[in-house]
Amino acid sequence: MSNILIFPGGTENGLEIKRSLENKKNIDIFSVADSLEDNSFFYYDNSYLLPNVSKRSCIDELNDLIIKCSIDFIFPANSLIIDFLVKYRDQVKCQILLTNSESVKTTRDKLKTYKLFNSKDWCPKFYTNLDEIKSKDFPLFLKPRSSYGSKGIKKINCLNDLKNIDLKNNVLTEHLAGNEVTVECFSNINGKLIYSTARTRKRIRMGTALFSDNNFTKDERVEFNDIANFIAKSIKIEGLWFFQLKKSSLGKYKLLEVECRVAGSMAYSRSNNVNLPYLQYLLFKSENLEINPNKIDFTQSRSLDLVYKSKKLKINFIYIDLDETIIVNDKINNYMINIIIKAINKNIKVVLITKSLEINLITYLKSKRIYHLFDEIIHLSESEHKYKYMNKDSIFIDNSFTQRNDATLNGIMSFDPDCHELISSLI
Repeated sequence: MSNILIFPGGTENGLEIKRSLENKKNIDIFSVADSLEDNSFFYYDNSYLLPNVSKRSCIDELNDLIIKCSIDFIFPANSLIIDFLVKYRDQVKCQILLTNSESVKTTRDKLKTYKLFNSKDWCPKFYTNLDEIKSKDFPLFLKPRSSYGSKGIKKINCLNDLKNIDLKNNVLTEHLAGNEVTVECFSNINGKLIYSTARTRKRIRMGTALFSDNNFTKDERVEFNDIANFIAKSIKIEGLWFFQLKKSSLGKYKLLEVECRVAGSMAYSRSNNVNLPYLQYLLFKSENLEINPNKIDFTQSRSLDLVYKSKKLKINFIYIDLDETIIVNDKINNYMINIIIKAINKNIKVVLITKSLEINLITYLKSKRIYHLFDEIIHLSESEHKYKYMNKDSIFIDNSFTQRNDATLNGIMSFDPDCHELISSLI
């Protein structure tokens, strides 16, 4: 069993980590907040409070909590906590699910990042000296070198606005007025890019994208992936990360920032079968990784919850696994039950397809009070392939990558259980 502490757990980023890990085999999740109780105390069974990270006592109390709860990993959920954990990394008494500190320090400083990519046409024009600025350069944009979201930003319209500008702690760039894009990425332990996908940021509140889709041209997709590969080669990031782009007045995408953390709307990848927080955990557990996303176009909208809109598919069957899918850590996965009930209401046949080691499977299902939910039960031996027993007009839900991959390669839409929000929208 791995005990993972999400810090802080109540932010949008922290809650996305929770959704990504909460029904995974052999994982228990805990939450901690600094200074003030946040909404994590409503979402987690195990939630704690620490002093503010600006206080020296915070690291000592964090270590006490790690020992008390037998924490194996800390999953940082925002940039300020990342700064704190990098500062005290050698003192933290468990592993941190975070790339190497040098990569973090590079990405946390926007000026340092821009200098690294200054030769690329996708790097925005930036100014290190106010004397460089001409009247034709306005408007400009001022933002903190190490903040995140929209904190401390300011539009600079004229020379008069440059009075008392602090270029030590801020960076001054060309003003980018076009559409924003987030590119979610994952690199292996050697820093090689193995996954990238772009999503729009059409509605933004408090720095978080509340409306996203993947409506891009083929050329744009190639451009985003090329930029991702160049960043990955230049900054050896291990695990998940993302970068943001924004169009200039000339219609050219320019870099806003690179971040080595979970994005608030990273559910977009998770719902397409690429659970980046879970992959981060597996990477640091030295597991072999393979990423195989579904090829589905959908729109994600957020209003303090996750809602998906997609084209309705012709679905006559749902094939669903038992162990670590419906039953996880000896408990019923309510998300899967919700999907089964919705399928029943839509007159879609629900077929349990399992390699369970239970000798008397029917008795076991009755003991869990789920036996009568299924139209059919297929009990296979370990050597058999599940996809051979499935119709093509179906959805397959299974926690096993191997079983899902076999089905996907044979034309059957397959999902990990953590894709439950999108699955529900397809029914």
